[in-house]
Amino acid sequence: MMSTLKRQLGELRMLDQLPAVIEEAGRVRADLGYPIMVTPFSQFVGSQALMNVLAIKAGEDRYSRIPDEVVRFVLGNFGAPEGDIAPEVMEKVSQLPRAKELAEPPTERSLAELHEEYGQKFSRPLSEEELLLRMVLPADQVDGMLAAGPAPRWTPTGANRTPAPVTNIAEFIRAAHELPKWKYLAVSRGAEKVELRRSQGGETA
Repeated sequence: MMSTLKRQLGELRMLDQLPAVIEEAGRVRADLGYPIMVTPFSQFVGSQALMNVLAIKAGEDRYSRIPDEVVRFVLGNFGAPEGDIAPEVMEKVSQLPRAKELAEPPTERSLAELHEEYGQKFSRPLSEEELLLRMVLPADQVDGMLAAGPAPRWTPTGANRTPAPVTNIAEFIRAAHELPKWKYLAVSRGAEKVELRRSQGGETA
């Protein structure tokens, strides 16, 4: 949450407002019924606190700007908070036209519809893997992955042999010594678990 707030304020050139945003975050958390401060709820609180500070600086009221995630939270889409949501916040959210839109259950699209939509967008059919990546990641990141191609396959150095499966602890330790630049390995197989740590001198414990 702190890193997100610092980044957002840095982009707005308002890093000096961090103490005010943190103080406002305490009030927002109380207004929203004391949600647990873990992702994504901490982000909801931090974003709303930032919105409130920006609104106050612009001469507007607190909660004059409410992001969709906070609207969904107040509508109960994330379950009930530990405490009661402040009545004035409930009222502000209920008056938002966006609240009526978000209150409608989302329409689930079929896989075929998603393939058609993204296929038209990129003027070519997409594989299942690329479709999922395009749905959840920024376009430039997916483009970079595809441009880089598949990761190179590692083969042991100093040996012209086909890699064979490791079937026992001794083979695992021997194979681990041939892996490049590892510091810690842990493998579980059934009730067995092997952990190796490599020291700076290259010794294994």
